[in-house]
Amino acid sequence: MSNEDQGVTYGNIGVLDIRTADAATLRGIRRIGNLGLLLHGPDNAALVNTLSVGNLGCTVEAPAHYKLEMAPVRFDAKALRNRSEPLGMVIMGPVTVDADVSVEDIEQGIERLFIMGPVICPDSLMAALRSKTEQQMGPVTSYPAGARLVSIMGALKLDHDALATLEDGTALNVEGRLTVPEPLPADLLARKILWLNVEGAVRCREENAPFLRSLMPDPEGTLTLLPAGFKVIERALAIDSTFLRFGAAPKMYVDGRIIVDPAVTAEEIDGIVRELRCAAMIVASAALRDSLAPKCDLERDQVLFYDGTLWLEEGSTELNAERFAFLDGVATLLVEGELTIDEAIDPEVLVEKLAKVHNFGTIRCTPAQMGALRARMDRNSGTLVDSTVAEEEEEESPGVNNIGFLAL
Repeated sequence: MSNEDQGVTYGNIGVLDIRTADAATLRGIRRIGNLGLLLHGPDNAALVNTLSVGNLGCTVEAPAHYKLEMAPVRFDAKALRNRSEPLGMVIMGPVTVDADVSVEDIEQGIERLFIMGPVICPDSLMAALRSKTEQQMGPVTSYPAGARLVSIMGALKLDHDALATLEDGTALNVEGRLTVPEPLPADLLARKILWLNVEGAVRCREENAPFLRSLMPDPEGTLTLLPAGFKVIERALAIDSTFLRFGAAPKMYVDGRIIVDPAVTAEEIDGIVRELRCAAMIVASAALRDSLAPKCDLERDQVLFYDGTLWLEEGSTELNAERFAFLDGVATLLVEGELTIDEAIDPEVLVEKLAKVHNFGTIRCTPAQMGALRARMDRNSGTLVDSTVAEEEEEESPGVNNIGFLAL
């Protein structure tokens, strides 16, 4: 595509609608860096080649009177029946069809559809919907006829209370993450849910996994099991003596990071905890290694035992010389954010005062400090950045950088 005329340069446009545009209007666009969808009409398809576009996702040709919908669309019988004219739509988002829709509703209520997103439809209506779909990008999934479709946008926590609100024979569609944090009765699950589709990840109790997997059209790669018999804690956890007395259970699974207070003793751990599992990382003093290690799954879980004082750096922070002046003994540095090390700190101090360095974020330091850190590095899945090299400033491109939708 080429356009030699001067005009506005756009960095990124999600959807560009030129169905009512003419050549004079498009001469106002010099270039588009990235364009997700170009929507044009039957009468101005030739204008597509006058646009200068770096990367183009797809083009759709649809009449100007077709409605553009950039959100989830749900078709039920009421929306399709008794219309003055059938629907013509370009849909940028998921489409669901309710079980109360008939083949006649689709044949009479829909003219043509262009769908850029996933489709969920009853088995019995799939052929009729396909006959009305001119263009479709995304997975197409069908659910049993007669089931009542319930679609949830976003995360769903399916516990006893949420399950009880569902009607018997529900086809459950979740556009997000599904979590089943507690074991649910198998007979109640079987009565309430006839079919299950999840566009995001599924986290469920091990006891319910076989049944939920049997309901899902494509369960592979989406299922994370919460181990049977464990108390599930859906947050990061700080384990101290108070928690061990009043909140702990013999077997615990924690959804976030675990940090064990250095004041906790091995006797306190052994008196309460038999097994400890974690979805993120377990961080504890090396003094608790012999007590905690047998209770953890060292092959599956990430367990970090630290020496001395724990320096946990999150967010954007700076490590200055004063920290070392007041340090009693050594420290273990754990970086999960962006840490800048004061250039005044002697690399020898880093080698002497840091027992270990675990970098899961970004550390900015001088080349000499970087060498010292590497000497103490135990785990490094982050980055080390030379702070003496000035960062290149991005040149501001003229025009407009990001637009979700533009109609001309």
